[in-house]
Amino acid sequence: MGNQNANTAVILDYLRTPFTKAVAPNSGKPPGRLADVDPLDLQVPLVNALLERTGVNVGDIAEVITGNVHQEDKQGLNIGRLLVMHQDCNLPDDIGGSTVDRFCASGIQAIGI
Repeated sequence: MGNQNANTAVILDYLRTPFTKAVAPNSGKPPGRLADVDPLDLQVPLVNALLERTGVNVGDIAEVITGNVHQEDKQGLNIGRLLVMHQDCNLPDDIGGSTVDRFCASGIQAIGI
């Protein structure tokens, strides 16, 4: 990172997971297309692709902050930390992971942090 201060955050690249409209459980409508997909199955390949695309040294990463629109079920267990700890994720387990839940503002709030 050259002359960057250790407390300087930088954005090198970005990707986002796919999404579909949510469907209320008792609405009589079929569930959204991704209802049965584990959110980590969407996020782990995304993080690994970002690491590959940017060539960033994982030793320079202090924390992963994940924006998540509405945490429930598997997503409600601090998905940012679970992402880092996932066996297929190319990040070391000692990197911190946290999750921001601000509904539609989750992504922008994560960037702001």
